[in-house]
Amino acid sequence: MTGVQTCALPISFRKFVQSKKNIRMETKNFFKKISWRDGQWWIKKFKFLEIRLIKKKSKIFLAGHNGLVGSSIFIKLKLLGFENIITINKKKLNLINQRDVFAFLKKTKPDIVINAAARVGGIHANNKYRAEFIYENLSIQNNIIHGCFLNKIKNLIFLGSSCVYPKNCKQPIKEEYLLTGPLEKTNESYSIAKI
Repeated sequence: MTGVQTCALPISFRKFVQSKKNIRMETKNFFKKISWRDGQWWIKKFKFLEIRLIKKKSKIFLAGHNGLVGSSIFIKLKLLGFENIITINKKKLNLINQRDVFAFLKKTKPDIVINAAARVGGIHANNKYRAEFIYENLSIQNNIIHGCFLNKIKNLIFLGSSCVYPKNCKQPIKEEYLLTGPLEKTNESYSIAKI
């Protein structure tokens, strides 16, 4: 097929380029753009370009599978017929512990890692535990990203958040608005960790 290429991820669940315009995608809309063909899932990026996303037999590690976004991704992957999904409870694998994360990724050798894990909370928690929020979220993502690098796991999906954009960002949000103004103070620590 002309114009079809494969690429190593990361591809964000919340945004990709389509029809030469940046379009912000929410998790629920992401799966509307994929199709099953030739034993693999494909994502439409441009009218003339598609990217091979995830093979149905891929070994997928989904970090944060019990959270709001992670549980939705888990359900959707199951509904789409993916059966080789690795999940682990945070009591068994603390993603803040670098040594344990590296050992887990070395042992399981997933084909793709989806990082939906984060320390989250409401306005009160974000204000009261600023240091914990930035430290834990940076630790989680850095351990997963570097663990993937060390174990030669080339496919990583890292989820961000709309809170990484300025507080008074024009709507609809466009990617180029990133870092163009001050963040919302009530969740600044979480936002900085996700940028």
